[in-house]
Amino acid sequence: MILRLHEVARSHGAGRQRYRLRVPALELRAGRQLAIVGPSGCGKSTLLDLLALALAPDPGGRFEFLAGERPQDIAALWRDGRQDRLAALRRQHCGYVLQ
Repeated sequence: MILRLHEVARSHGAGRQRYRLRVPALELRAGRQLAIVGPSGCGKSTLLDLLALALAPDPGGRFEFLAGERPQDIAALWRDGRQDRLAALRRQHCGYVLQ
């Protein structure tokens, strides 16, 4: 397993323009491929930003990244302002090309 998300969410906007992406459960394993498809505005780019550690999740939920011997608690790193550790994980493990 590389990434494990459970009840992870990200909200954007305010009032009637507010929307929330919710990921009830997702596990990504090394060597596997995943296609993220859906209509415009459904949250595909937001999900990719979360998975690439480029966007903080809303508080709550569990977001783990397996890097080394033990999982890293990504939600806690964001909550605790550990930009240094997040940057190191991105640098060492993530490749991401914006659309």
